[in-house]
Amino acid sequence: MSALPHGTVTLLFTDVEGSTQLQHRLGDAYQAVVAEHRHLLEAAFAEHGGVVVDRQTESFFVVFARARHAVQAAAEAQRALAKHEWPDGVQVKVRMGIHSGDPEVAGDRYVGLAVSRAARICASAHGGQVLLSSSARALLSDHDRSSLRALGFYRLKDFAEPEAVSQLVVDGLPSQFPPLRTEAAPSQRKRLLSAGASLLVAAIAAVAIFALTRGGSSVAVGPTSLAAIDPKTNKVFASIDLGFKSNLIAAGEGYVWVVDPKGSTLLRIDPRTHGVDTFGIAVGAGDVPFGLAAGAGAIWVAVLRGANEVVLELGPDVGDLRRVIPFGGRAASPVLYRLQPLAVGDGAIWAIDPAAGGVWRIPPRNGKARRLAEGLDALSLAAGGGAVWVAGSSGVTKIDAVTGLQLGSTTVGAQSFSESASIALSPNAVWFAGSSTPTLSKLDPQSASTTQTFPVGRGPSAVSVGEGAVWVANSGDGTLTRIDPVSGSRTITLGQTPGGVIAAYGAVWMSPGTPRS
Repeated sequence: MSALPHGTVTLLFTDVEGSTQLQHRLGDAYQAVVAEHRHLLEAAFAEHGGVVVDRQTESFFVVFARARHAVQAAAEAQRALAKHEWPDGVQVKVRMGIHSGDPEVAGDRYVGLAVSRAARICASAHGGQVLLSSSARALLSDHDRSSLRALGFYRLKDFAEPEAVSQLVVDGLPSQFPPLRTEAAPSQRKRLLSAGASLLVAAIAAVAIFALTRGGSSVAVGPTSLAAIDPKTNKVFASIDLGFKSNLIAAGEGYVWVVDPKGSTLLRIDPRTHGVDTFGIAVGAGDVPFGLAAGAGAIWVAVLRGANEVVLELGPDVGDLRRVIPFGGRAASPVLYRLQPLAVGDGAIWAIDPAAGGVWRIPPRNGKARRLAEGLDALSLAAGGGAVWVAGSSGVTKIDAVTGLQLGSTTVGAQSFSESASIALSPNAVWFAGSSTPTLSKLDPQSASTTQTFPVGRGPSAVSVGEGAVWVANSGDGTLTRIDPVSGSRTITLGQTPGGVIAAYGAVWMSPGTPRS
């Protein structure tokens, strides 16, 4: 057996459905059928880099380095089983379950809850059906996810938390199956209507009014309001009073999220209805939230507890606490407002340790945080394409997402000190802005060198890519700069101080903040 891969891996379990009935029907021929079944599955697994961890008469346990390879192997195996001519007109149907996690390697096998969860997901399927966990789904590209069908939340034996299960739809094969072989669980999307209503009323009653375009309609937006901007018209079409200022805004898992940096409140905004849910997060007296990210099936909040740094993993449906993940060193007195320290990408969650200028990798489901690098000028970060990009007060560093080795760096903008720095990725570029310079820099993702610059407003505090443009929130002059690769740049006057900005779900969402220099 090949050496087992470490870190975040994807586990695939299989099992023959109705094996006892097949034995009764086929008699002595059953052993040859089972052997042929093993041959077909092993060929599919090997073709996509799978390592067989355990093999029983009628089942397999296989590990893959990437989730997409496990999905491809499962689809190929199901096609091979369906195409094969079995004796006596029987059909050999195999159930399959796929889960991504960070199991512990113990000699020639894996141990841990990730293994148990993968086995439970397999046991929930019917013959011919391939099921995926939420973490396996999260590690797939948008293109690969197009072959998945969300089935809802289900309870797995010995696991208290329901699992969001998806089914792989394989072209040319049946895709309709009976209800899963486990209990369905409600999604429990509880809306706190009174809180949402009060926020909306406060937004309507806000006294600060600004217009985005001359002669255009105006929307009431207060100094602590979240503004939603239509990227087609460059007009604010909705505002929600948060009751606080925050640059901690994220989009993912179907919602926009904002956390109160001075309290214990996480807000979830529905981008379609603009309804608001309020969740309490597990912070104690003196704890300070200082980072927010969404993705990989969860919401991630960085919290300073005294001098210790932790990341909270929260469920996106009811804000339930799943894990508390320690990382970093002891941060005596970090200046937290400068940071945008969390990012989701390349199959992991990435966190900045302000105590040592470190970058830490957090597995999306189980396992401990691992230090990737330290000693960096690190204020914000983004991950993609096998690299982590770290933005500092005057430049950008590119490090390898696996080894932590530095792959490149560049000094960007003026040499003056920046209170904050922001970075965002697009398919063919890296975008950087430091708050001391009214400039957005476009970097080549291979060489990390600056290829183009664009003028923006004073005190840029956040950068986001999406909805057909690059967006820069300018905290110094209350503007939002839109940079469109086709039509050029445009500055939108807001009349309030933006904090964070995120482009997602057909809109640009701007949180209220304070000026940066």
